[in-house]
Amino acid sequence: MQENIRRLQIYKSKLVLFPKRVKKNTKKPQKPKAGDASPEELKKVTQQKTALPLTSSHRVPKARAATADEKKVSIYAKLRKLRNEARNIGRKTKEAEAAAAAKK
Repeated sequence: MQENIRRLQIYKSKLVLFPKRVKKNTKKPQKPKAGDASPEELKKVTQQKTALPLTSSHRVPKARAATADEKKVSIYAKLRKLRNEARNIGRKTKEAEAAAAAKK
């Protein structure tokens, strides 16, 4: 999260706001809005050709051989069971409440 905030701050520091186009038929000259770039800054502007680099401190663990304990357990079956429990949690709580009410 902090990396993304820092990246957005860098983006905002490089951002140049161009003023709106001035209408030709108006009698009053339009003042630049707050945050608009000055004419000197507009002359120095160059377009950035590449996106800001993504840097991540998240380290991916190196590949390793599976241990005997890890080979015994089926991760697919474990994930399927957890997904099924999450999907049916409402029904299970309702059945538990009904069983508790019937017990009384």
